[in-house]
Amino acid sequence: MADVINGFVICVGVGICGLNLLQVSFAAGLKKQVSRYFGFFFGFIIVYILSHLLRSLFDGVAGGGARVFLQMVTFNEFLSSGFMVYMISVLVAYLARPKRIKGFFIFFLCVLAVYAVTLFISQFFDLYYFFDENNVFNRSPLYILSNGAHVVMLVTNMYLLIRYRAAVQKRIKRAIWVCLLAPLAAIALQAFIKDIQFIIIATVFGAVYMYVAIMWNVIEDNEKQKMDNQRIETELSMASAIQADMMPNIFPAFPE
Repeated sequence: MADVINGFVICVGVGICGLNLLQVSFAAGLKKQVSRYFGFFFGFIIVYILSHLLRSLFDGVAGGGARVFLQMVTFNEFLSSGFMVYMISVLVAYLARPKRIKGFFIFFLCVLAVYAVTLFISQFFDLYYFFDENNVFNRSPLYILSNGAHVVMLVTNMYLLIRYRAAVQKRIKRAIWVCLLAPLAAIALQAFIKDIQFIIIATVFGAVYMYVAIMWNVIEDNEKQKMDNQRIETELSMASAIQADMMPNIFPAFPE
């Protein structure tokens, strides 16, 4: 039953993220920075989900080649999850605009770098996980620490949202809170329930909710800008028409 649920979640997750990725890539009137950000963000989510799918499919397959492949996709799965949280952290810092914003950017990058190094070390010392003689994935006693970097960045994001709450628009702030709390709840559930991938569910739900909120805000800003431009054009046209009507009175024609 758990395999069916996970398969459904993976298919839905990849489909939704893929559609959003296409929409971002070909959306008209979208700023290049926004398009690039969500392109990377949904790209990391798709890589994470597909890596988990490949690990599930090849889990328990015998052979040295299968073992190397499992180690590669598992490393990719864990690392891409760190990049997803890092992308959220960069967005939160950018929206909150703290006084030392560069310091927060460096902090998030350092946390991600430490996580990547410890994850690489885990490949040789089974720090977070290991594969037994049958190439079956197993969690190490320190597996819970594999989520340490994620929790540190998410908690820091919460601090930024609370400390600089006035700088973030209400709709976007609500969406980011969902995007932050959903993975934390999923991490807590995943520590006790191993079969169902709550993290994938929470990640896709939070990412899509945040994406919709930001896109809706961008659309409203674009519409407002168009209305302002139309109003200015109308005022200029009226001013030009009034000026044209007054010209004969100001400069009367010379008699023949």
